[in-house]
Amino acid sequence: MAPKTLAIAVATYNQGERELRGFVYGLLSQTSYDFKAYIHNDGPSIDSTGKFMEGIIKEYPDNFEYLETDVRENLYGHPGRQLVLDKCEEPFITFTNADNLIIKDYAKVIVGCALKHDPDVITNSIVHSYFDY
Repeated sequence: MAPKTLAIAVATYNQGERELRGFVYGLLSQTSYDFKAYIHNDGPSIDSTGKFMEGIIKEYPDNFEYLETDVRENLYGHPGRQLVLDKCEEPFITFTNADNLIIKDYAKVIVGCALKHDPDVITNSIVHSYFDY
């Protein structure tokens, strides 16, 4: 399959299914599926993060990939972002964290802006999900 247009590099660390669910469901509610989300767990999964992502990838293999490092870097996701930069084939990339909420037009707006204006950088605002599900 050809690469998607947008890579979404997502930093996380053992957020588990309960906390990761809101973020992933936000991606699953997108009006455009022209993205691939690379969920990077900073260190080995010691909770349900890896297992939850296995289930998501089984259902949506073209839109999700789970990456896990052997050692926790604890550098706010930066090494994981480089890992995604080295791995992804998509022409555009955006960075976020798994504790953010993603609106339904997130991928569509970013891809549309990138294709229309050919910018060097696109910035956007994110809502943090600091509430109980």
